[in-house]
Amino acid sequence: MANVATKSEAPAGQNFASPFSCELADIDLDDSMANSSYFEEIKLIDAENIRESWRGFVKMREYGKCVHRDDLQTHARRLENASWRLWHSLKKTECEQFFHELHGNVATLPDVLSKKDQDEVVKVETENFKKQSKPLCVAFSHSMERNGANNFVFFLLRELTEYRFEVISPKSGPMVQDFNDIGIPVHFLENGCEKHLLEQHLSKYSFAIINTIMKPDVVLACVGLRIPHLWVIHEAWPIPQIEHYAKEVFLLPHLDCNLIERAMKSVDYVVFPAKMQRDLYEEWLDPLKSSVIYNGIPMRAIEALRSSQNTNIARRNLSNSIPGLKLDRSDIVILHIGTVCKRKAQINTVQAFARLCTEHPELREKAKLLIVGVRYIRPHEIQYVDEIKAEIEKADLSKNVIMLDTQKNPLPFYQASDIVVCPSLNEVLPLVICEAMAFERPVICSRIAGIPECCTDNAEGFLIEAGDVATYCTRLERLVKSAELRQTMGAMGRKRVLQQFSMGEMLKKYSAAIAQCFSADRAPKHGADKAATSKCRVLVDMDNTLVDFDSAFIAAWRAGHPDFDDKVVRERRHFELELNFPKAQRSEVVKQFGVPGFFLSFKPNPGALTAIKEMMDEGIEVVLCTSTHPSCHPQSAADKFRWVEAHLGEHFMSRMIITRDKTLVDGDILLDDKPQVKGGNPAPRWKHVLFTQSYNRGASGPRINSWSEWRDALKVLSA
Repeated sequence: MANVATKSEAPAGQNFASPFSCELADIDLDDSMANSSYFEEIKLIDAENIRESWRGFVKMREYGKCVHRDDLQTHARRLENASWRLWHSLKKTECEQFFHELHGNVATLPDVLSKKDQDEVVKVETENFKKQSKPLCVAFSHSMERNGANNFVFFLLRELTEYRFEVISPKSGPMVQDFNDIGIPVHFLENGCEKHLLEQHLSKYSFAIINTIMKPDVVLACVGLRIPHLWVIHEAWPIPQIEHYAKEVFLLPHLDCNLIERAMKSVDYVVFPAKMQRDLYEEWLDPLKSSVIYNGIPMRAIEALRSSQNTNIARRNLSNSIPGLKLDRSDIVILHIGTVCKRKAQINTVQAFARLCTEHPELREKAKLLIVGVRYIRPHEIQYVDEIKAEIEKADLSKNVIMLDTQKNPLPFYQASDIVVCPSLNEVLPLVICEAMAFERPVICSRIAGIPECCTDNAEGFLIEAGDVATYCTRLERLVKSAELRQTMGAMGRKRVLQQFSMGEMLKKYSAAIAQCFSADRAPKHGADKAATSKCRVLVDMDNTLVDFDSAFIAAWRAGHPDFDDKVVRERRHFELELNFPKAQRSEVVKQFGVPGFFLSFKPNPGALTAIKEMMDEGIEVVLCTSTHPSCHPQSAADKFRWVEAHLGEHFMSRMIITRDKTLVDGDILLDDKPQVKGGNPAPRWKHVLFTQSYNRGASGPRINSWSEWRDALKVLSA
């Protein structure tokens, strides 16, 4: 898993012509392509410029996206990948197959893209670039099943648009596709994996969100790697029962009370969705590093559904799309939605419903109980489903009670219901209650944990004691028999959601918490120099710090300008190289940066590689923190990865961070030639140490003049 997804460049100086005996000129391309200004470069592909052919296929792929041609997108993606691999394949047959496939696919393109389609391609490519420029962050989830905790992190990541997120989960599940649909890739890493493997996966990210109490090992790994992180705990496991829940309920043998305690005492910031949770773990928490943030409800999706279909239409649509489900206009529909398991107490709902139908037989004709959330994963959940089915059979309610699997989109079920119930035995503050109230549905909930924080008895619904089936039944009866009461309570619930569970308010509070994570003090607190430096993280810039950018440019520029005076570069006043040239030459200067292999051609600055090794030998964490040039992001990123692989080894590639904003990267020291390093974080924790160049001599602050002085840079830690 690399910091930036780039295609590899071939080693400098490799001969590309000899392996290929065929050229594109031998292929009879469709004549219509001859007039295609947008794709003209594709017809020019031959053995000499095979490396550059991918650019044409990128455009082909984006065109396919614009005109909704899935087949064209697929072919273009395959061709794009093949063009990057081909020079490593010396077989003539492979080359011939490639050109044959090229011929078959470019022929499907129009003569010239319309102006509208060209604008759309530019828009898509611009958005892709913007996305790649954002800080790369990660969210750890305990699964990819559909449940409240995963729905929360899905909504949160979807709204945190200023960051670029990936997700890591121990296993796959139906929500993988949900994340992929909003452009978030999902990777897999087993629970309780070896520490070095976890750290290897974490090392490329600028920030981490750890979702659920089940991930304290990730919190501790972030602390060790000095990665800013935020922990969201959805559970309310009493401290004396943590071992029971971890090992017996969730089957996580590596998880224990000591691990969770250590993580809570060292975390950057921890968020709880309910006040009672923070009270539960108060003895372990730093009050300045914890807060309660109520989960926001995605009102846009709810409003879109409510405006497009009423209750009757929702029932008809569900009945038409789900085999065996029949909901009529006159039915009174009771909805119990959530993972079917003992702590959610679906069996109590069946028992209360059965009692209601026994005491009021007339309700059998119109009362329906819909239980949504069956899954077949853990053995105890499967056994519980069987127990519920047995209870349904015993009460002869198979026509009234319908059990359904977990659903990708639960919102239509709220719209189709009259009453929503949540009689859980163990819960925090489930989203289903707030979602039900957003749909103006009255609720019946157990009076436990954080539920009284969102629902008041006899206001938005009823609160009952957990496990009290008799009271549960009487509350159901009141709501089933009174449409007016359902309407009144539903309206009060809607009002409360809008006031207390706003998505905008939640995002504002999470943004503030994340900002605090980035500003957290991760500096070493040891007195002795050696002890301090062994915990130090040094961010090292590449261009004109680690490597000699100027010499490479001078050599390339002189090839076309033999009389060039290198003082223009060596003694320049402006950091941006092109600004030191006459305006007429600036575009030509920038064009040089995009020449394939330019960034790969740099030589290390004298003593740089030795200094890097010495730092690491002394226990200093060295991370290369570099930016790509705006004129050639993919090219310069690819070259830089190849440079590091060639000079520092493949293992060092995991120590690279490519970013447009270094202020969002955590470290103790930033060693960089740029006179001022600014960005979205106005107060980064690192201290800037200048690497002396002509254009930064007037800048104030600590500096070193050569790599032989690298130990002087560490003095800022004790300043």
